[in-house]
This record gives sequence, structure tokens and C-alpha cells, in this order.
Amino acid sequence: MKEFEPIKALFDNQILAGKHGGIETCIIKLPEQIKFANYAYIAPDYDLDGRRIKHTIKGVMHRVAITVFPEETQSYILLSCLESEKAIYKTLFNQLQNSSVDKIKFYFSMILPLYSENMVLSPNIWNNWDEETRKAYTYYANLQGNDAFIYSKTIGMLLRNAAKSTTFDYSNRSKIDLFVQ
Repeated sequence: MKEFEPIKALFDNQILAGKHGGIETCIIKLPEQIKFANYAYIAPDYDLDGRRIKHTIKGVMHRVAITVFPEETQSYILLSCLESEKAIYKTLFNQLQNSSVDKIKFYFSMILPLYSENMVLSPNIWNNWDEETRKAYTYYANLQGNDAFIYSKTIGMLLRNAAKSTTFDYSNRSKIDLFVQ
């Protein structure tokens, strides 16, 4: 309640006033139709370079809303936070605006299966994955507690190592590739 009450109050006030302020949104436009949709309200632990995001301040976790949706010829990834929390996610938003499409796809293929509780996969993507990948996706999507914490740390390490490498190929995503065509 301590974390969500200020957000609810902001949205209630904005809706009642007929306004849309108080939100900072980073928009990523992909030049193809992806095969999934997603909504998550999360506090990702790491940015694209594997640096820790300090999202918990004075015991309050500050989250970002991630909405992913396809259209016929393009797709969008929207990340939104309160304007008052903009400083927390500024680096992440800048990275997303200035990174290659492959690096962005790599990042979201790593974090969304672990963090998102609201993902819809097209039959095309599911049928394109082999049985091992389907099991892996299901496993990561259902991780909780200490197991999820350990996997999150592993993601951070992988993102750090990739960012430090001069030869890392972001187009070679993990087995769970959400952007497979």
C-alpha cells in the first residue's frame, strides 16, 4: 500500500481533472511485427549494461510499467514511470533510446520471462520453439523467491559481460528468444 497509494492518487487526480500528466514514457519502435504482447509493472534489477538499478529508496520500491504490443508492420515497447521517479530510470531510458535493436531485443528476451506475469505468446512463437525452450520459458516464468533472485543476478552478470565484450553478438539471443520470427 505504501508503494502503490501515491501512484493511485496521481492517476485518480489526473483522470478526474481530464489530464494525462505526471508520467515519463520511453518509446521504442521496432521495425517489424513481434509475436507477443506484454504488460508488467516491475522494478528491473539491471540496465542494458548489467549495472544495478537503484530502484528501492527508503524501503520503497519504484517500478516501471512495461507494455509491449505488435502492430501489422511494426511493434512498440513502452516503459513508463512517474515523473518524480524519472531520475531512477533515466539511464535505462537513455540506453533504450540509443542502443541497437539487437541489444534491446537481447535485454527484453532476458528479463521479461522472469519478471512479467502478463505475457501473451503467439502460437507462431510457441510453435517455433523446441520442447526444451518451451520448458525453459515456463520454468523462468514461474520462478519465485530465492530462485528468481539468483536468476536475476545471473542475468545481471550476463548483461555486464556482454557490455564489456568488444565482440559480443547481441543478435545471438538466448534460447528463449521472444523476437524470433
